Amino acid sequence: MARRPRFSFPGLPQHLIQRGNNPMPDDYRWSSYRCHALGTHDDLISTHEEYERLGHSAEQRQLAYQELFRAELSRIELEQIRTTVNQGWPLGSDRFKNEIEQALGRAASPPKRGRPADSTTDQPAGEGGRLT
Repeated sequence: MARRPRFSFPGLPQHLIQRGNNPMPDDYRWSSYRCHALGTHDDLISTHEEYERLGHSAEQRQLAYQELFRAELSRIELEQIRTTVNQGWPLGSDRFKNEIEQALGRAASPPKRGRPADSTTDQPAGEGGRLT
């Protein structure tokens, strides 16, 4: 069975729900879940394009938003989140990371491990087989 794409909306730390600290998404004080999933009005919350694409009517969007939170994160997904948060790197596709790098003018991924490639290894060997 194909997995549905998962959306990440600001305002709801999924890890708090995963740990059981807040049994329901709407129990988290600073969550936008009540507004997006239940239709509760909040002057601090504004809708965004991704939310609007969930349905043609408010009811369709609310039901679709609720569905996004029914599936639990896998162990691998949780580990990816923990690792990137602990290391201070964004989590996302290569395209997303490239956009972040362009916008911030800094790296959005850890550097490659190991020594940099030595450009002198491409030169022919000198006397005694040594590089010059």
